[in-house]
Amino acid sequence: MSKNRLEATCQEMVLDQQLYEGYLKAFHARDYDSVLAHFHERISVRFAGLELTTQSAVRDFYLYFHSHVDERIEIIDFMSSHNRIYLEARVVLSCFKTMDSEQVATTYPGLLALKGGQSVNLGQLGRILITNTVEAPERR
Repeated sequence: MSKNRLEATCQEMVLDQQLYEGYLKAFHARDYDSVLAHFHERISVRFAGLELTTQSAVRDFYLYFHSHVDERIEIIDFMSSHNRIYLEARVVLSCFKTMDSEQVATTYPGLLALKGGQSVNLGQLGRILITNTVEAPERR
């Protein structure tokens, strides 16, 4: 890879808290088209031992997960650069329909199958790298 590498966010935007809050608003509304519009088509989402590498895999996961669990994310602290978000958040999972533990183990190994009525509060510290790496032409 060239030393003259250009990194840009998807849609060539500087990441800021307002943009991320727009993403969260779409996420909380379960507007997956708007959520996925924030991601490059070559996506890599990793959590709970899972790695989702296509937009359809992300959509399928959240369609399943959110048909069982209400998930809310609250920003506690936020910092960003042109291609990274550093985030501290509180994630609240409230399960309203018991997840099939066999299906979860087969389809999403590593994910905990929650039971109806169960709630989980998670602290989240994360670094999100958002890049669309493009090789810059060599200078002569």
